[in-house]
Amino acid sequence: MPMNVSWDDDEKTTLRCDYEGKWTWSDVSQGYDEVIKLMKTVPHPVSMIHNMTHGAGIPNGAISNVHRFTAHLPENWGISVVVGSGAFIEMLMSVFTKIYKKLGERYKRASSLEEAREIIRQTAQKIDSAE
Repeated sequence: MPMNVSWDDDEKTTLRCDYEGKWTWSDVSQGYDEVIKLMKTVPHPVSMIHNMTHGAGIPNGAISNVHRFTAHLPENWGISVVVGSGAFIEMLMSVFTKIYKKLGERYKRASSLEEAREIIRQTAQKIDSAE
């Protein structure tokens, strides 16, 4: 499957979406059904890693489709971190955060899975210390 969804940690605080080869928004729609199902199995916040290091580009309509999928995530969604962001993905993320400011604050970029996990850890610590 072009989008594989799995827990990234044993505590079930992070979901990882691995994009493989050429994929479509229909593939993402099927993957997001699994994302939502898994997120609803836990009461705590769940962040997401979108691992695009093995993907073959992004189909047209990225900004509107990302907004559509994000709008349907459960309330326990934390943040999303995009890994493998080349110049085109970075430009799309920049445009997305300008159009959808509030949602855009919940999207980050990382150059590796390790960096993405660290961003999620730091964000969770900030939220915990603010409460």
